[in-house]
Amino acid sequence: MVKVKYLGHACFLLEDAGKAIIVDPFLTGNPAAAVKPEDVKPDLILVTHGHGDHIGDALLLSKRLNVPVYTTFELSVKLEADGAKAVGGNHGGTHDFGFAKVTITWAVHSSSYGDRLDAAGNPCGFVIRFGSKTFYHAGDTDVFYDMKMIGDRFSPDVAMLPIGGFYTMDVDGALLALDYLKPKVVIPMHYNTFPAIKADPGYYKKQAESRSGVRCLVMKPGDTVEV
Repeated sequence: MVKVKYLGHACFLLEDAGKAIIVDPFLTGNPAAAVKPEDVKPDLILVTHGHGDHIGDALLLSKRLNVPVYTTFELSVKLEADGAKAVGGNHGGTHDFGFAKVTITWAVHSSSYGDRLDAAGNPCGFVIRFGSKTFYHAGDTDVFYDMKMIGDRFSPDVAMLPIGGFYTMDVDGALLALDYLKPKVVIPMHYNTFPAIKADPGYYKKQAESRSGVRCLVMKPGDTVEV
């Protein structure tokens, strides 16, 4: 069983067999954050793109704990220049970290880095094979038809999907994504942190479970489940 802890917005902590992976560690400055950066000790940091509400504390955590940040190549170069221990991959590539295999997938969004919004390559999602489970973290994205290929190729046990709209797909888009991905479990994310991304996770849960048969877990920041 893998422990999945929702830390708010699009940030998750996965734990199994003494190892931990954090995805999009937006903790400092996050009004919905469940913990502070000093409360987490990941062995691996995954960052889907360079926007501040996703890259968050990645640089701080990498420097403090001497652990790698895995992201797309262009963003990894910028993080490394600022002192992070970075591993830069690209879409379709897989890196074996020993305790987890992580594949970079496509995402339909944008990416920038720093206050000047320097270009930082393309955004991404991740397929994470960790413990006995396969997770798909979509990052910030619209629904796109190649999600079907992600579903066919990786058969994710758990999908983390944005539902907030405005910057990403909304509830309807995230319902369509389930038709393509066919996960066993879906966890909605990236909603209600700010007014612009207000959404009703209860409605999403009802629609998701009625039309696709998937189990939908609506998690509050700080909640932990085992899958």
